[in-house]
Amino acid sequence: MCEEVRGIRAGVRNMDWEVCEEVRGIVASSDLPESCTVFKKDPTDVLDYFVDWSESLAANETISTCYFTAESGLSVGNQWIEGEKTYCVLYGGTLGSTYVVRAKVTTNQNHTYEAQFKVEIGYQ
Repeated sequence: MCEEVRGIRAGVRNMDWEVCEEVRGIVASSDLPESCTVFKKDPTDVLDYFVDWSESLAANETISTCYFTAESGLSVGNQWIEGEKTYCVLYGGTLGSTYVVRAKVTTNQNHTYEAQFKVEIGYQ
């Protein structure tokens, strides 16, 4: 059984714009819900993707570490924390493929939160 994490959002950032989508955070499950957010990416794009944890964090809770992983074929580059958001750079991917990206954070209160989203590779 999956446990849903409250209010996690994911998005993609390119230059001066952001696209946000609600994403379901899943704990202790390898099953990805059908309603999982899907972002489209050109195979040559190198973009910043983020997860906004602000509604999941308690008062005075801050993110200490973040770690993004992707299925084989999609590469994860730099990863960083900006306040209540965590970011990673995604690049590569095979045309026509869809990849699951997982984000995991730990906080100063020793909590662990996880979220996941899909990236579909295709020309836009």
